[in-house]
Amino acid sequence: MKSAIYIVSALFLASSTFAAPQPITGAEIPAEIEARAPTCKYRSYCSAFWSGKCESHCSNNGYRFKELTGAFCLKGYEKACCCV
Repeated sequence: MKSAIYIVSALFLASSTFAAPQPITGAEIPAEIEARAPTCKYRSYCSAFWSGKCESHCSNNGYRFKELTGAFCLKGYEKACCCV
């Protein structure tokens, strides 16, 4: 019984190691996608609750609000304040 548990554990660890996603480096990002990314001097963390609060967040940190963007966020429903 113990050997079956060890075998299953080893198979699980091996499969999760091989299936792990590889990070994207700067060389792999196409130039046209990088050109579309917003240029922010200061940006907030990603959240679903920034609507209507970005102006005060940027001005409190000495910047001007530019746009609310999801370009930096991994989850589709989250956005970040982009300040210039």
